[in-house]
Amino acid sequence: MNHWVDRLARDSTKGSERNKLRYQFMKRLLSHANRKFWRVALAAEGGAIDFNPSYELLYAATYNGDLELVDQLSQDARRIREDAKSGLFEDRLIEAAVKSLDPKIVEMLLRRGARMHADGSADDIWGSPVVLAVKHWSPEILQLLLQPKFGLRASGVAYQRAIVETISVNRAEALAMLLDHYTAPLSESRYLLTEGLREACSSGRIDFVRLLLDNGADVNETLDYTRNLQQPRPLAYAGWKGQVGVMRLLLARGASIGEHPSRSIDVPPGGQAMRAVAWGGHYDAMEVLIDAGLRLGIREWTSVMRILSCQPNAAKLARTILDDGHLRLSLLLVPDDDDSPVLADLVCLACRHGNFEYLKALFDHGTPLNDDPIYSRRGYPPPIVMAMCWRQDTLVKALTKLGAHEVDPLQTIIGNRFKQGDFPCDPPPPPPCHWCFSPAVN
Repeated sequence: MNHWVDRLARDSTKGSERNKLRYQFMKRLLSHANRKFWRVALAAEGGAIDFNPSYELLYAATYNGDLELVDQLSQDARRIREDAKSGLFEDRLIEAAVKSLDPKIVEMLLRRGARMHADGSADDIWGSPVVLAVKHWSPEILQLLLQPKFGLRASGVAYQRAIVETISVNRAEALAMLLDHYTAPLSESRYLLTEGLREACSSGRIDFVRLLLDNGADVNETLDYTRNLQQPRPLAYAGWKGQVGVMRLLLARGASIGEHPSRSIDVPPGGQAMRAVAWGGHYDAMEVLIDAGLRLGIREWTSVMRILSCQPNAAKLARTILDDGHLRLSLLLVPDDDDSPVLADLVCLACRHGNFEYLKALFDHGTPLNDDPIYSRRGYPPPIVMAMCWRQDTLVKALTKLGAHEVDPLQTIIGNRFKQGDFPCDPPPPPPCHWCFSPAVN
């Protein structure tokens, strides 16, 4: 690898500039190395890797955009046409070319026989360089890949994934190009009708949502494209990102927000959508659901309130839930399965995250501001001491102004933890969003 880096840096000047360039080349090559190579490089496993040095150098030159060296090393096109597998790098050769962001290298290798698809990859979600062209975004490279003479299969799951990627990264030009060349009927494109619909809903692409629904996408789809995994419904994805226009379209097309008629469904659609809205903290999205007739039970509303307790910027949603009577706090004084009142848990979570407006909404609806059995039965001190536990000094001052009694934390139910040094401590970060609503959703 050092030898290759030296060769790649051969035209640079001597001294520190050359050393800097060598470092950049080495870092780039290692970033593309496959796991087998990493295991050897880190001495976690012994054993040699079989590889052809000249072929691997072609990869190195390709990643680094060295057109002259690529031209020299690709004169013998036998291994290129065979699509021989690299022993050191993760990508296929055409994928390495796309990552170089040099259209001349891409075209040179395609003309010399670089294969667009690996054997048997027509329905492989990872089997198309078009996805990389969209991610790394080079219009010229994408146009090259789409030329029919180079053998791109403009259908199949891999190509559909590239279309979904254009929505995810908001590349309207790329989306138009890919749809123009798409050769399969949308009505038979399972990946687009499921993962594409979810991505379009969360991205607010109402035109594409409408197109997919018109071509048979299920507005209440609960499975992924393989039909093996449960996924949130499209309405939940739109609510998570506050895409109210898309939400209204989905509701008009029959998106469900009631209890599902099948008892085998564990996640009622209305509660799922409202929790997604709470994770996103979008008041307008909550209004859309409520205006559409959303009705939830105590357990579902409590789940929503738990999410909101950790989000100081979403206190308006909690206030509305209480003010409009969707949830009565008196019902939360009934012990839960652990024989503990859940209202105390909401107060504790809000104190941990400094969520004063949320707490004020609770206090305005009858939650005790000072010490009370609902806290002591759960092992909690008064709210003002909970705020002290997590160094929420601003919240402590706000609670004092609101009328909270000054309390010596050493004299409370958790006094020993203060003496031992457990408290006060830094507040924890907000809990992560549900895994389905992470930024990586496809």
